[in-house]
Amino acid sequence: MVMLLPSVPSWSGWIQPLFRTVAGVVVILLTIIQCSQWISSYRIVLSAGTFTRSLIVLFAPQVWAASRWLLRGNVPSASRWATLGRSSLVALLVLVAYDSIVRSRLQDDYGGSYSGFLLVSKERFDANPLMHDRGDIRSSLVLLDGAGYDGQFMYFATFDPFLRAYRSTPAQYSLVVDAPPYRYGRIGFSLLTWLFSVGHWQRYPATMVWLILWSLFATALIVAVMAIDRGKSPAYALLVLLIPGFWQSVQVGLPEPVAAATFLGGLFCCARHKWVGGAALFALSLLVRETGIVALGCVVVAGMRSEHRREVFRVGVIAVGLLLIWRLYLGWILFPVWGLQGFLFRPDDLGWPFAGFLDLWRVIARGQYYPWMPEMARAGIVYPLLLIFGLALAVTLAVVSRTAVNLAALLYGVIAVSLSLPMIWAHVRNGQRGTYELFVVLLLSSLSIDTYPPIVRRGVVVFWCCAAIYVFAGAFDAADIRSGLTSR
Repeated sequence: MVMLLPSVPSWSGWIQPLFRTVAGVVVILLTIIQCSQWISSYRIVLSAGTFTRSLIVLFAPQVWAASRWLLRGNVPSASRWATLGRSSLVALLVLVAYDSIVRSRLQDDYGGSYSGFLLVSKERFDANPLMHDRGDIRSSLVLLDGAGYDGQFMYFATFDPFLRAYRSTPAQYSLVVDAPPYRYGRIGFSLLTWLFSVGHWQRYPATMVWLILWSLFATALIVAVMAIDRGKSPAYALLVLLIPGFWQSVQVGLPEPVAAATFLGGLFCCARHKWVGGAALFALSLLVRETGIVALGCVVVAGMRSEHRREVFRVGVIAVGLLLIWRLYLGWILFPVWGLQGFLFRPDDLGWPFAGFLDLWRVIARGQYYPWMPEMARAGIVYPLLLIFGLALAVTLAVVSRTAVNLAALLYGVIAVSLSLPMIWAHVRNGQRGTYELFVVLLLSSLSIDTYPPIVRRGVVVFWCCAAIYVFAGAFDAADIRSGLTSR
């Protein structure tokens, strides 16, 4: 039956016989596997991944034709639904890739419990007043010895997103999260989790993980549509797979992809003059991670030079205004304990440019940076070099094309190389998560690659090639990523 399916006319003569030979071998093997249970006492069972790869081989001509249709540039006569369909398929590929490592860890490390991704500390849970006498919640979680990680604080905040439980005794919130002004200042993710789970605590961990995954889908979808609008292939959205911070986000239950998706959604809405939607999405992005205000500021400044300056300014005011309203409310609740820090708290994570890298490399040179895990030292050397490359590219882009996106890339590049050792580079994971904006805005800059001089175009291509090498070979968890991608 497979041999009767139409082939691709553009294939050269020698490829077609080769395909038929390989496909014939695959058909014979599949037939033998199916018949083994009738001619012997054994039954051979194929994994879903192996069977899927077999089908891809059998339908290679159709897959090839579909890929060419999917990845080609914009076709002026294409309908809106065709554009959306192609973009959705590319976004689905991105979702499947990220989901592969989620599935791998879910089954191999966490026994099917999504709470494992949140890295909840047993000590933190037991000391949390919101969890007092909640054995039902405790028994549902994968709890770790040690300090845990940041995802646990967003999980805890979901149980009381508006700080009502201890509004008369706000000191209790220091037992709920480690730094209430900071953690509750980024309430957007916890609030979305609470809304999408309809307040059912049993669903919180899975909802958090799936919000991240679907945000990655949305990010890729928006980038793909933007690429098609510029006459390019939706395959540009596959660059979302080369953002190192996102691979960490899906593994530790943190919302950088949510912030990226909502920001890009706001940008997309404003490009289509959907000002209310743009303001709402920008505000939500800032409530997830306030660092998006740098990019928003660049967009507003650039928009002030357009004919829609009033609308753009209004969008910026609404987005920042909603963030300020939340911060004022938060500071009012926490003021009896934190004072002005309840309004103005800022972690000490920035220093002089490149100083954090030098401090990190000194620790690595002394053999004191996770000496039991050589992959960490490798990543600690390579990733800062990638960030320096990203900053150099951002400077170049800002010089040759003075756009809001390129200006944002320059500013995020400066921030990326200014992160300090104690707060950020204590673990490369923190650095990858804390610099994701640089990669997102460079991805947007890459959509205009045809407007740059040839040498700059080559620089853009080389940067993303280096990012790919880092993600799949240089990162401290590169082996886990490769294993997850090939295990499906």
